[in-house]
Amino acid sequence: MSYTAPSTQIVYDEVDDKITLVSPPVWDQFQQRSRIVGFGAVTVLFMHERISTGGAQRLVCITFDRMSLGRESVETEELSAISIEVESLWKDANTHIFILHGGDVGWQSPPAGTLRFYAGQADPSDQSHFTIVFESQGKKGMLDGWLLDDPSAIQGVRIKLAARAAPATGKTQ
Repeated sequence: MSYTAPSTQIVYDEVDDKITLVSPPVWDQFQQRSRIVGFGAVTVLFMHERISTGGAQRLVCITFDRMSLGRESVETEELSAISIEVESLWKDANTHIFILHGGDVGWQSPPAGTLRFYAGQADPSDQSHFTIVFESQGKKGMLDGWLLDDPSAIQGVRIKLAARAAPATGKTQ
C-alpha cells in the first residue's frame, strides 16, 4: 500500500532508441492475487494508497503503455488509472479502471522516442494527491493526480489527472 520508488528512478524510457520498462515486483504479486487481467508489460508510474478528502481509502495505480496497432503501425498510448478498494484488496477486489488518453489529462502525445517517466510520488502534505514527472523533447512536465470523492462514480471516488509544466525548482511535489 505504500510502495514508493525514488523520485529520480526512471520507470519508462524510450529515449536514445531504447525502451526501458520498470514495474515494481509488488505489481506482479498484485496481478496474480487480484482479479485484474489484461495488464501485461505495462509500466507502473505510480502505485500507492491515497485517501480522498471524504476518507475513502484506495490503492491507486497509474500505468502507461505505448503500442503499435495494425499493419500501418499506428502508435497509440494509454494512461490507465486504477482504483482498488483497500479493505477488499486481496479478496474479491472491487476494482475500477479508467482508461485515460492524452486529451483527458491536457497532455499532448509526444513523438515516439522522446518520452521518459520518473517514478510517481505521493504528496506527504495531501493524502489525496500524487505527482508523476516526465520528460519529452528535452522539456520536463508533470502529471498531477488526485483521488476525488464522486458519489456518481461506481466506487464513490474517481481519479483525476492533469498535465502541467514541472516546477523549476526540480521539486516533485
